[in-house]
Amino acid sequence: MKKVVLIVLCFTIALMFCSCNFINPILRNNSNSKGSYVLCDRQKKILKQEGLPLDYEKLDDMQKSAIECIEDIFKYLDKTYPKEKFEYLGYVPYSTLEPEHLIVESQYGEVTVNRYVSTDSPNEPPTFDDDFKTVKAADIYATVVDDYLAKKYDTDKYLVDVYASEYLDDTFDPKTITEKCDCCVYLYVDDSLGLKIFRDISKDLVDFMKNNTGDLPVEADIELINSSDFSMNISEDFDNGLSTNVIKKHIEFYRRDGKEKVYEVKREWYEND
Repeated sequence: MKKVVLIVLCFTIALMFCSCNFINPILRNNSNSKGSYVLCDRQKKILKQEGLPLDYEKLDDMQKSAIECIEDIFKYLDKTYPKEKFEYLGYVPYSTLEPEHLIVESQYGEVTVNRYVSTDSPNEPPTFDDDFKTVKAADIYATVVDDYLAKKYDTDKYLVDVYASEYLDDTFDPKTITEKCDCCVYLYVDDSLGLKIFRDISKDLVDFMKNNTGDLPVEADIELINSSDFSMNISEDFDNGLSTNVIKKHIEFYRRDGKEKVYEVKREWYEND
């Protein structure tokens, strides 16, 4: 039920394990007395997942750099979120287009962790940033909305996704999240419910957001989907190229600069997508 930031994971193994561009010397501290690097169990699991040798010396230089950088990022996650579990999904090296980052799966959805090494001071420890708090807040927000709508509507006939642009608070109770999370709520409704129920559920969602989100800039995107195309993966289906022609009705709500508006999106806005 999470709307994830669009990330292309279909990298080849060669790309996923190419050079980290700037490898910090502190990564070479896992060596034994003979100077060879010792892979930990987590690194071996990732290498096995990618079909690469589990012997460090059998990796090429680019693969060695990548697996060291990946472990460095995981150690940051271990320290920052000791109670959370993260599973490896993908790795992207530094380029002129994007920073080096690791993509991991948490219980709340996909998390991206960026790793930065200064070119001016390469011996300084790397710095990191991640979107875990935002991903967690979005997932909890979606659950709150889903529970609210489930009191009146069949949960098999709609899907709630939330995309949060930012959440900086350290408190994750539902009230705090709905009041402090800058987000867009996506509500996909199965056309088999009919137009009247669609308008009813749309009104209920808008009322919920008006009454529970304070003065935050928020948005709701509510779509009535052809019954034959509706599924609990509809959000990912759109990400993967499903035509917007499956949308039969589309209602938007937003609050910006204290002003609120609810309106129906005209089909011609997206019928040529």
